[in-house]
Amino acid sequence: MFEQAFRNIDDILRKEAGCTT
Repeated sequence: MFEQAFRNIDDILRKEAGCTT
């Protein structure tokens, strides 16, 4: 459960980072 949530956050952060980069 925690891993899934962490993955979801990582995906969002990656998307935001990609947009900012």
